[in-house]
Amino acid sequence: MSRREISKLVRRIFVLAVLTTGLALSSSGLVGNTAGAAICCNQCYINFDNCLNGCGDQTCIDGCNTTLNHCTRFCDSGC
Repeated sequence: MSRREISKLVRRIFVLAVLTTGLALSSSGLVGNTAGAAICCNQCYINFDNCLNGCGDQTCIDGCNTTLNHCTRFCDSGC
C-alpha cells in the first residue's frame, strides 16, 4: 500500500471511530435529552379548531378529538 492509501484508510477509521463513539454515547443515556419543551395548552385548542375547520366527516372529527386529548395530556399549562 502506498503512503496516500494508508493515510486515507487511517482517516476513514478515525471518522468511523468518532461516529461510532457518538452513536454509543447518544444511545447510552450518558448524554441527556434536554429537549423537554412541551406545547402550550392553549395551542392545543387552536390546533383543534384548525383541525375541525378542515374536517368533512366523523372519522376526521374523531381524529381531531384524539389529537386534542393527547395534546392536553402532555401540554405545558404554564405558558
